[in-house]
Amino acid sequence: MKKKSLFILLLAAVLLLSGCSSLVLRDSAVDAAQTILTVGGEHITKQTFMNLYNYNLYSEQQYAQLMAQFGLSDGSVDTASVMQNTAQSFITTIITRKKAAELGLDQFTDAERAEIDAAAQAQYEEDLQTVKDLYFSGVDATDEELAAAAVNQGVTLDSARSSAEMNRINERLKEYAAQDVTVDDAMLQAALDEQIESQKTRFESNANALNTAVNAGDTLYYTPAGYRTIRVIESTADTAEDEMRALAGRIAQGEALDSLGVDVKQYTVREGTTTPNPDLVTAAMALAEKGSVTEVTQTTAGYAIAEYTDDVAEATMTLAEARDSLYDETLENARTEAYNAAMTDWANAADIQLFLDRLN
Repeated sequence: MKKKSLFILLLAAVLLLSGCSSLVLRDSAVDAAQTILTVGGEHITKQTFMNLYNYNLYSEQQYAQLMAQFGLSDGSVDTASVMQNTAQSFITTIITRKKAAELGLDQFTDAERAEIDAAAQAQYEEDLQTVKDLYFSGVDATDEELAAAAVNQGVTLDSARSSAEMNRINERLKEYAAQDVTVDDAMLQAALDEQIESQKTRFESNANALNTAVNAGDTLYYTPAGYRTIRVIESTADTAEDEMRALAGRIAQGEALDSLGVDVKQYTVREGTTTPNPDLVTAAMALAEKGSVTEVTQTTAGYAIAEYTDDVAEATMTLAEARDSLYDETLENARTEAYNAAMTDWANAADIQLFLDRLN
């Protein structure tokens, strides 16, 4: 009797636990299946939404940490912004897909399909590595474990292919929305005025900005007054000071910097410029004549000598001078504006409902 009672109790416990387990799983499934977003009758579930949200969040966290290493961020991430961007991504994707189907822009040739497949494979491998970094950092995972984790996050070759298709469709829709866009002189002049004001502000607020722009090969729509170009030879801390002074002696005897057999760099500097070195810039700005050189100056890296090469004249580009460099960018900006305006119209015409409160 006791054995029978014990068996019945154990069976009841198993049934009870099984019932609870099924209830938990069923509740979890119901929760995961909740609608978070609808666009034109198409539903996005909580599970689908959270897969993309978690992926986006991880990407933002990685980027924030990278920027923090360079002192450009505190390493934090605005999760509310990531949430909104994730929702926007779904909305844009659905609207784009529906509009492309309506216009017949979602059909591809065999050659285009091959290009899409190649892009998808490359993206899938990159996303797979991201999943590995996220869930198996410092851990040896089997291919099966990695694949399972990837699928759980919505990372599949099919999803990568869908993304590649959407990229191609986006290009086609942009062509469609911007097919009548042109650029005239008024638009180019407005773009030039904007560039000039932007560079004025940038160069006035940062004494190193002009030098950075020159080294980067940026188009100078505005060049401020007060700058001069200098040519510099520098040594490392391992180079003895007397070696640098020997070079200075050769310069004093009439040898050009280019004939010394050392690397010569050019900088654009003014009072307050700290690149390549504040003390060297101060000494170079004190030179009265073009072609004259500074004394050997100690720097944080070692020693340096600067030659005053030329003055930089203040200049503002005219439209005729800037036309070629501005045209492509202005046209692309106009095309993007037309596409964004079209997307806004398409979104306004769609029935969009968002239930982010269900994510709590």
